[in-house]
Amino acid sequence: MALLFEKCNDLQLSGLTHINGPGFHIHVLHSKNVIISGVNITAPEYSRNTDGIDTTNVEGIIIRDSIIGTGDDCIAIKGGTKFLNISNIQCGPGHGISVGSVGGHGQEDYVSDIHVRNCSITGATGGVRIKTWAGSKGSVQRVRFEHITVKQTNYPIYIDQHYAHSKEQPQAIKVSDVTFSDIHGTSSPNVPPTPPPLYSMPPPPSASHSHASPYSTPSMVRYTNKEEGEGNNASRHACAACRHLKKKCNKDCVLAPYFPTKKIKQYFVVHKVFGYNIMTKMLSNLVEQERNEAVESFQWEAMMWQQDPVHGPLGAYKKGRWRIFHGCAASYRKRNFIASLQVDNSGSTLDGVPFVDIGDLVKEGSIAPIFMVTPNFV
Repeated sequence: MALLFEKCNDLQLSGLTHINGPGFHIHVLHSKNVIISGVNITAPEYSRNTDGIDTTNVEGIIIRDSIIGTGDDCIAIKGGTKFLNISNIQCGPGHGISVGSVGGHGQEDYVSDIHVRNCSITGATGGVRIKTWAGSKGSVQRVRFEHITVKQTNYPIYIDQHYAHSKEQPQAIKVSDVTFSDIHGTSSPNVPPTPPPLYSMPPPPSASHSHASPYSTPSMVRYTNKEEGEGNNASRHACAACRHLKKKCNKDCVLAPYFPTKKIKQYFVVHKVFGYNIMTKMLSNLVEQERNEAVESFQWEAMMWQQDPVHGPLGAYKKGRWRIFHGCAASYRKRNFIASLQVDNSGSTLDGVPFVDIGDLVKEGSIAPIFMVTPNFV
């Protein structure tokens, strides 16, 4: 965990940047009157448990004007949180903005008076959601999500009362007075319209309509499965890269020629090392011939990291130096052997073929640089 604030009343946190944290980035608990603003949090989208901001047992908190993209929840509103206001958040990738999980391991939890507005969620597995464990006591009430823009998000809206596939129980967290208003944008084209059956509230179908459930007050929810303004340029069959990210793949995707759908495993190996954004930016600035060479470099380096997670390409470089050194030594030995066979009757070598002392070569520095020099990576 990067930052933990416990029993910090009247806390103000702003202007921080977190990059590639190993776990939760900011966690506030047992505190009152907290303001978090202007933070920038990034972590790889495949990194687990890298929540951006978590709140537990916090009363009166404002989170605003921040950019969060991780491998887990951008913001997770956990048990004991009440009177929370979230606004102007750019979320993605990640798991969206979540209330929960609440009631884990049978504990009694309460969350209330949550207001999330004017946020955007892009390329996430979830949009705005509520997740509770079965078999627990407590409640989630008076929660409002409004003016939310989602883009290429798997499940823009859902309430899951069987979080982590918890089994059916005689009791559950009561979810009530939940409003979704003006949720608009696009869902991922590669996700079935109906989520797994354990989700209590599936996302609405591709249409503008009013959606009501036993857990929420009727509210207007609008989103489409087709990107506005894209026409027919988008491909129905995503390349391996876009399929892995569960996003739409159009004709201008620079990764599509090199990672077709059938190469999803190869792409995943490369993605773990470089990530989608880095590869896309690099290839976009190259001509076609250079792109081919760059992709080969991506694949080779990723393969080296897969084979040697500690040293990666540097380990391959060291092995290569050893091979060169021993190859040169073997070459000089053969040269000496040939010279020894080509002596005339006077005992001198023929045609100026000299004897070579490998030890002297190493001392003089002819071979040593091959073995001794360490590369300077910038």
